[in-house]
Amino acid sequence: MSSKFTAKDFPTLQNSSTSGDDHASVLQANMELTQLLHNIHDILYSSRARTLELVLAGDYARYLDDFQTALLSWNDAWANLVLSSRIKCVLSLMYEYLCLYVNAFAFQAIVTQESRKAQNSPDDQRSTNAPRQSLFPRGIMATPEGRYVFEALRAAKAALRIMGQADPVSCLRYMPARYYLYGLPSCFRWLNSYHASH
Repeated sequence: MSSKFTAKDFPTLQNSSTSGDDHASVLQANMELTQLLHNIHDILYSSRARTLELVLAGDYARYLDDFQTALLSWNDAWANLVLSSRIKCVLSLMYEYLCLYVNAFAFQAIVTQESRKAQNSPDDQRSTNAPRQSLFPRGIMATPEGRYVFEALRAAKAALRIMGQADPVSCLRYMPARYYLYGLPSCFRWLNSYHASH
């Protein structure tokens, strides 16, 4: 990954006569997504201690903004690439998963911060009979993380839509197992975010 390969470095993969797909561009687009995934993981999720440190310090918005910008730039560069539906499905699913992976960090931060507050509150305020407090008592957009939560919801729904529209015979069954796993967190994070906001 230290070498900056582009589609021009793979002339034999360009414009396959059988499918019409420019596999060299697909390879470059996929490598760029892989690099983004690597950077996101190393900065936000490298270890439990590092993630907790970012969450408790509240010093993560600049990383989320930078990653969002990088993902939008990737989408601007590659979203209109003319591809067969199977390849388009794989790239789109990975893109939406990365959008979810980045932005769900803010939701995770809110949950962790509220959990810490509850643990540190006096015993008499920790009654099991106390009504459950909403994570967003004034609405999602009243919190600094609101835009990230909404973007995570959008990405989760988009990933689920892609999985639901993909043909199981000609597309889904050929995907590597990790792509199925991209759909599961999308579903759970969407449901968790939806229920926490209501």
